[in-house]
Amino acid sequence: MKLERIIGLIPHKSSDPLLTCLLVEAKNGEVRVRGGNGEMEASAPVGREVLEVEGEGTLLLPRPLAEYLPRARRVVLEGSGVVLELQGGGVIRGQTVAPEGYPEPLWQGEAEVEAALPEPFVRALGGLARFTAREDFRAIFRGVQLELKGRGVRAVASDGYRLGLVEAPLEGLEVDPPVHQVLPRWSLEGAIRLLSGPVRLSVGRGRARLAGEGLEVALTAMEGEYPNYERVIPKEPAFRVRVVRESALAVLDEALDMSDPQNRRVDLAYDGQGWALEAEGPYGRGRWPFPARLEEGGLEAGTWVFNGRHLRETLAWLEVPEIEGWLSVPGPSPAPTLWRGEWQGLRGLVVLAPLRV
Repeated sequence: MKLERIIGLIPHKSSDPLLTCLLVEAKNGEVRVRGGNGEMEASAPVGREVLEVEGEGTLLLPRPLAEYLPRARRVVLEGSGVVLELQGGGVIRGQTVAPEGYPEPLWQGEAEVEAALPEPFVRALGGLARFTAREDFRAIFRGVQLELKGRGVRAVASDGYRLGLVEAPLEGLEVDPPVHQVLPRWSLEGAIRLLSGPVRLSVGRGRARLAGEGLEVALTAMEGEYPNYERVIPKEPAFRVRVVRESALAVLDEALDMSDPQNRRVDLAYDGQGWALEAEGPYGRGRWPFPARLEEGGLEAGTWVFNGRHLRETLAWLEVPEIEGWLSVPGPSPAPTLWRGEWQGLRGLVVLAPLRV
């Protein structure tokens, strides 16, 4: 399984042809492999119980040849060639590539900080990347910012319209001064998919390493860090609501089907008695009861306008049965709203800006 994960990182085409190969190092009957795309790479040992090796050396396997490696039971190194004896009885002979010029490992040297990440934090981190920007011009917001400070770790992601944040304590570690690093969304998502088991984070100059069970992933960090995002996080609510997560997601799915495909607008309305979600599109208008209740504030009536996709992604990421929402005073230019929850002891929140109407 580790081999498939690493080979999957290797591009089929690249301006550097060597990056389309898997680096294989064989010594004393043991094998270690490394592959990546220049910004992200993974490496792992391959035990004798998985793959028997005859011969020693360092070589490059072109990706089409490397894809047979997970199905091999024995590898024989023959100078500039290789023989793969497959588990089903087949035999493949291929030419290897000299390793000279292959990029040095992305992760080298000492770590500034090393920390064991709690499993819930890693799981939440994988979903947090959905809040990053996709457009190139948004620069630093295309990445997730990791912050290690004191006895805790925080991850923040934003695309300019919403901001997601999750925090976790660090056992047996205190970081001072704080360390900030922004990891590209596409690399971080790939790394989380590759890793399993407990994950250990190492942070160095312009690099990060995530190590799981028998597999290490190195990432190139982005230059710079987020601006002061804490100023957009509401400090206290005008109105506090409680939303039943699963029921709200089902309602949003129906409303999004009706909504205008250009802006995915949905209206969250309160009439003094209950909540409703409204959406209008090219084929009609719909209204659904929304599973929320007012818990704080003297609200008589009001309407907040959201991008329905953003609201759904917010509620989907906060994995708790009921999500707490902080709403601003409704109006033509409402302030950002805050949605928060906890799962397995971790605090998570999303700041979501309503649409201006």
